[in-house]
Amino acid sequence: MLSACWTSRSSVQFEAAAVGSGATMLTYFDFVYASQNAKFQYPFINLALVPEFGTSFTLPDQVGYLRAAEIVLLGHPFDASSALSMGMVTKVLPDAEVLPTAEKIAQELAQKPLAALKASKQLLAPSSSISRRTDYPRRNGGI
Repeated sequence: MLSACWTSRSSVQFEAAAVGSGATMLTYFDFVYASQNAKFQYPFINLALVPEFGTSFTLPDQVGYLRAAEIVLLGHPFDASSALSMGMVTKVLPDAEVLPTAEKIAQELAQKPLAALKASKQLLAPSSSISRRTDYPRRNGGI
């Protein structure tokens, strides 16, 4: 199950599997809470496909090039603790705590000054997009 808990794509919680574009969607959120049983996979290579839905841009920004290459080029599934160690999720929680935690964070965010939240998100966003701009020519110059 995948559900957003706050508008403006800030918080998401899920309790099952995030595969392909579903896994890529997680890279667009500010907070990701996963159950201990959650599974992840980017199986594009196994299907003779290339990553889509922004995977080639957002995944390396989130986990670094070497880990992104391993995830995308091998297509192996991995668990929530691995996702946590790579920085793909904020927290791994017992199943019963995932939704209450995400809802609590959403409520906390709702109490913050909206203008300050928006400005803070804008300030954080360029730090990741810089690597996209500078790394793009190298990644697209060949194998």
